[in-house]
Amino acid sequence: MRFFPHSRWLVVVAFAFSGYGQTPAPRLQTAAAPAPVSRVADSLDCEKTSRQIRAATIEELPAVLVQIEADIKTTTYSLEAARRAGRELKDDARARFAAAYDQLRVREEDLLSRVRDVRASGEKVTEDARTQLALSYAAYAQAVATVESAAVPDDSEPSVNP
Repeated sequence: MRFFPHSRWLVVVAFAFSGYGQTPAPRLQTAAAPAPVSRVADSLDCEKTSRQIRAATIEELPAVLVQIEADIKTTTYSLEAARRAGRELKDDARARFAAAYDQLRVREEDLLSRVRDVRASGEKVTEDARTQLALSYAAYAQAVATVESAAVPDDSEPSVNP
């Protein structure tokens, strides 16, 4: 194998232009772009969950309840972006967001209460309790969608510069 003295310089030049060890350029933030809001409501499939609640056997029902509780936890975690966006809203938009978020918390407590009731009834769970659980889940999913839409600023209003 023959050594080429200029090959060492090729390695140095290639390394210098590779960008290794350099910090990336900062991303530009534009004021016109609204904060990204996740679409958590799209992941809550009411029809599928309602069918699972009504069709689950006594043995399958605890797994459905665990899935509902997991959906609530995931939704709470995922709505942090919407809460941050809601804090940046002004006047009426902020009031609408706060009302929507309060309604979400009420729906969440109702859903958790229904889950506890169905779990406590064990093998004696009634069809009415299952129906109420499915309705509570649907109301919760609707409240999540309302919060997400309230977190996006209304672009139809003209902007006012003081």
